[in-house]
Amino acid sequence: VHARSDDQDGTDGGGGAMAVTVTVNATGIGRMTAYLDGVGRRARDLTVPMKRAGIYMFGSIQRNFQVGGRPRMWRPLKAATLAAKLRHGWSATPLVRTGQLRRSITPRADRRRMTIGTTVPYARIHQFGGRTGRRHATTIPARPYLVFQRDDLQVIRQMILDYIKGM
Repeated sequence: VHARSDDQDGTDGGGGAMAVTVTVNATGIGRMTAYLDGVGRRARDLTVPMKRAGIYMFGSIQRNFQVGGRPRMWRPLKAATLAAKLRHGWSATPLVRTGQLRRSITPRADRRRMTIGTTVPYARIHQFGGRTGRRHATTIPARPYLVFQRDDLQVIRQMILDYIKGM
């Protein structure tokens, strides 16, 4: 913004009204318009950051398996279950027998969302717990493995914002 008068001392010299001109120059409008067009275009199709978020969450869920649950540890196996697993040569880790459940975790992304999950038939009972077996005599405690940690949500939010801003 630039303001000037017709005379250096601020008067018109004749006692009349002082003439003032205010000029506003907007430089860089073309660059700003191009940037905002890019922001709008990226905000309409979030496939790229959603795919990145899916890859990130795949790693986070794998860590849930590695440490036995986050943020709360999974309930340990009952002694009889542990003994049976060891007798068959299986892993002593909860939710791991063959590794199929852990390997089946799959992220999917589109323009607006990312989902991550599995289609393994026994996945639901391990995530939420419940009764199973003959006459529903066996109770399996919930061992949530598809868990977004608080830090995960912050990282994903930042991924999306950085993408929209073109960073």
